[in-house]
Amino acid sequence: QKKKKNSAAKGWGQKNILEIIIFMTILSCIMKRVAIIWQIGIQGSAYFFSVYDVLVCFWVLLPVSLRQVVYKLVESRVSMTQYKNSFRVMYSAALMAVLYAIITIILCYSLADFITTNFLPGNGGVLAYYIMIPTILFLGFSNVIRGFFEGLFSVIPSLFSVFLEQICMLLGIIIFSGLFTEYGEKISVVLANPENLYAYGAAGAAVGYLCGALVGGILSFVIFIVNKKSIRRKNRRDETRKNEDVYDLFVIIFKHLLPLGLVLLLVSSFEVFAQWIFFRCQNMMQEQILLSYQFGAYTGIYRTVISVPLLLIFAYSIRNINLLELGMRSGDFHEVRFKAFAMLKTAMAISLPIIVKILPLAASFFSFLCFMLANFE
Repeated sequence: QKKKKNSAAKGWGQKNILEIIIFMTILSCIMKRVAIIWQIGIQGSAYFFSVYDVLVCFWVLLPVSLRQVVYKLVESRVSMTQYKNSFRVMYSAALMAVLYAIITIILCYSLADFITTNFLPGNGGVLAYYIMIPTILFLGFSNVIRGFFEGLFSVIPSLFSVFLEQICMLLGIIIFSGLFTEYGEKISVVLANPENLYAYGAAGAAVGYLCGALVGGILSFVIFIVNKKSIRRKNRRDETRKNEDVYDLFVIIFKHLLPLGLVLLLVSSFEVFAQWIFFRCQNMMQEQILLSYQFGAYTGIYRTVISVPLLLIFAYSIRNINLLELGMRSGDFHEVRFKAFAMLKTAMAISLPIIVKILPLAASFFSFLCFMLANFE
């Protein structure tokens, strides 16, 4: 009984650690937005976050989605003590991530003129766009390793690497955006063009983000090397003789990845589509500098403020999930129903800030329709 109590206490303590790490990771995302606004201003924020929203579509299609897919596939094979096959899943997913990154990076550089012309406010975000493209490779590689460890029921190493990655991104954004802003200020004086100040500031923030993604990839690889001996010991305990082919694993990963990636892409592409409408609408009615300033205020300040209640609601939801699990184990189904209803109310509360978040874009769209109808008449 003492051993059971100790293991239960250890599991509960581990979940508390996970709550803290997830909370701190989301908090660091908000701090990054605040740091970018503080370092490069509202107009520089428009250049950086417009690039960020475009590249998110490429991130969620495979690098972000692949982590969840690898986690599920590795977990199912570990439950059947197929440790060697779980290892093959990781290698197949890593190869898929590298191939996807190479193809996507070539595609992003090839379509740079089209993307920067149609989805960015002016030319200020072009340099940041070119700098941030390689993050696709680092995020994909690190998420494969994190999903692998989560499938092996070792969640702490992956979340620890995510936490350090976010911290390095925050420090990199603060340091490099400050350095690049000073350099851009000198160029602005020489060329008598103040736009260079914000363009180089956004490029500095992009370098900081790239450095954070690189550190996350390196740290994930180091964690994998450190735990390689324990992984090999698990492979020796694999008594099954079933060896899955790499091609078959590719097909399995792709089948699991496609629906999840498309759903996340649909959600993320809405932001880019709304961003495109915003730029097209405002370009017909006002100057480009005012346009970038307004979009920077929206994506920088407005979305940061909206993220604060989402952060608090997320932390509350995680706490409810843990209490829900304890209620299921203890057999108190009345408490489970009560907590489930509380989580439903939480989900309804989450939808309100998201609706409020898109109101400025909706307002600009309807103002554009009114403008077009008035001119048509």
